Amino acid sequence: MRGGGEVMATRAGRVSLPGLRIPAFSLRERWPEFLTILVLTECVAAAMFAHSYGLAAEIPWTIYYLIWLAPVGAIALLTLFLWLGKLMRAGEQRPIGATIAKLCSVSSRSYIEFFVPVVVMAPFMASFTTFKTIMGDVATYHMDPLLYRIDGALGFQPWQVTHALIGPIGTTVVNGVYFMWFVLVQVMLFAILFVPQLRKQRAQVLLSFVMCWVILDTFLAVAIPSVGPCYYGKLYQPDVYADLMHRLQVIDQTRPLSALRVQDGLWLQHSQDAVALGSGVSAMPSMHVSIATIIALLLRRLRLGWIGWPFLALICIGSVHLGWHYAVDGIVSVVGTLAIWKAIAKLLREEPIQREAGSVHAATA
Repeated sequence: MRGGGEVMATRAGRVSLPGLRIPAFSLRERWPEFLTILVLTECVAAAMFAHSYGLAAEIPWTIYYLIWLAPVGAIALLTLFLWLGKLMRAGEQRPIGATIAKLCSVSSRSYIEFFVPVVVMAPFMASFTTFKTIMGDVATYHMDPLLYRIDGALGFQPWQVTHALIGPIGTTVVNGVYFMWFVLVQVMLFAILFVPQLRKQRAQVLLSFVMCWVILDTFLAVAIPSVGPCYYGKLYQPDVYADLMHRLQVIDQTRPLSALRVQDGLWLQHSQDAVALGSGVSAMPSMHVSIATIIALLLRRLRLGWIGWPFLALICIGSVHLGWHYAVDGIVSVVGTLAIWKAIAKLLREEPIQREAGSVHAATA
């Protein structure tokens, strides 16, 4: 086909107009930009929701930046000192100059892949906390009775099994592991940023991390609003989880359980509509289980699954044993997280998609 609007045929049978090619997009190459768009969208939406409920001034941007950037800065300084020490031990006469030269030799893309997560993770978690706090006003909690019936489909409740097998000492251990989650999540994120050998896993972990919070604990949580066993009696009667909470309170008298104090604090914040660090009440799905699944999947890639899978199992047990979640919450979280992880992995493996303006999917002679 000839003329001023000359059309070229490709071997794939696609016809395109020369000179009108749109740059290729590859999530593998442009994941920091995609991550930025996700976080920016979440932050704008959270600010708009908070403003409509009169809570815009309460979004905890500062506290999240503090607890995120303070350790990031400390690790960066420690890394720098260790690097300078290594150069001096190797006999380098100008360690600072050599370090500056090394930093100048790093590609701009490497800096983007490092600093984008450093900048966006704190506002992302602050905006997510805001969504979770407002969720009780957006979607009325009403799914707990159904989740209770699903858990008891076999004629017993999962917590009855865990408490029959795990005594007071074991409960204390489970409680400790459950709260160790907060530290391990931070360790995972810091390791992804600072350990060179984990750079190849950075896009997979960070995108999966963010997408799990967005899809599972925003959209799905609004679709299936529930408060969880520990708060069941505050909204429903009879309180079918009174026996579980009584067992935990008895153990707490001799072996203090931080879970009970945190549960009381979260409900107080919820009743006051307070937006604060970690505030918000939502049972389905369990983000403890979801992020523990990501940790296990990462450790499996590093051939450390023998650590990751038992940790995930303990988090699943703890979520039920301590009254935070229904067993079905954890099941949905594992399945949803695996689906997101595999979808992100597939997108990261794909080659750039070439888009050509004016292309026509038809063979021409």
